[in-house]
Amino acid sequence: MEAEEVTDHRSLLRYAERVLLTLSDHHAITGSSLADSWAVFPSYADLWVVESDGDYMIDAVRSGSPAQEAGIRQGERIVSVEGVPVQEAVAAFWADLGLPVTSDRAAFGARVLAAGRRDRPRRLGVRGEETTRFIELPSLYSTPRAELPPVTVTEQEGKLILRINDALGETATIAAFDAAMAGARAGQPVVIDLRDTPSGGNTTVARAILGWFVDRPRAYQVHSLPAEGRDSGVARQWVEQVLPRTGKHHAGPVRVLVGRWTGSMGEGLAIGFDAIGAEVTGQKMAGLLGAIYDYRLEHSGLVIKLPTERLTHVDGTPREDFVPVSAGHH
Repeated sequence: MEAEEVTDHRSLLRYAERVLLTLSDHHAITGSSLADSWAVFPSYADLWVVESDGDYMIDAVRSGSPAQEAGIRQGERIVSVEGVPVQEAVAAFWADLGLPVTSDRAAFGARVLAAGRRDRPRRLGVRGEETTRFIELPSLYSTPRAELPPVTVTEQEGKLILRINDALGETATIAAFDAAMAGARAGQPVVIDLRDTPSGGNTTVARAILGWFVDRPRAYQVHSLPAEGRDSGVARQWVEQVLPRTGKHHAGPVRVLVGRWTGSMGEGLAIGFDAIGAEVTGQKMAGLLGAIYDYRLEHSGLVIKLPTERLTHVDGTPREDFVPVSAGHH
């Protein structure tokens, strides 16, 4: 058995990574990693891949990424990974873990393979309408990230546009958002762009943002702990509220932009905005499950991160099933 070959911290970490992969859950990860670990998806990925009848279609390309710069487009197909036909590569990925390929596993495996290992480039065969191109892309771990502020502020056609730059876990985002909103004109339409928030964040930052747009306590998401119900036979569920912020209120219309790289707390913020009546538009979000808790293994100290809280929209829709208004409707 693989577990019996664990002899030190490194082999334990590798084993834990492999066990977590079998869950087909991008939100279940280890707290540390190895140089050649698979990239954390979607934070360090630039291609969103979906599968249908053995076809691996690129459903989204991350803005400003190596994949976009290489000319890869939504609607194209991945046909090979490292020179191996993609169907074979996905089957080998799962065979290595001792599991058969299912539809969910197929898409998950293809996304992991397309994101690649941290310490090396990715070689992908991509088929467009007429030709197949063989493209080498750097790992996002070796790609310098643009030095962006927590919030980028622009105005367009009279709208104040606030883009969150994957910073929903940073306290500085609150001050940056507050400063931007302080410059909003009375009643000015506000657009909040959450299309680059794959790394999640915390509810303090989310409530600070939402707090600008409520004038009374409002429910913004529902939490539950399935494990407590299983262990005790008594279900536990609670509603989290967002409260108005003294001296910080905006009464104009709000539109929220989301996409495949809206993940975790970004998704929570989106369903919160939907709950208070804002318009949430764009592509389907990352669909990451629940809220992560850290579990530290007693003897090794290794941290395992698992989605432990179930999160739902106030209307009862699981967060991962929320569907925004199609961008094509606007």
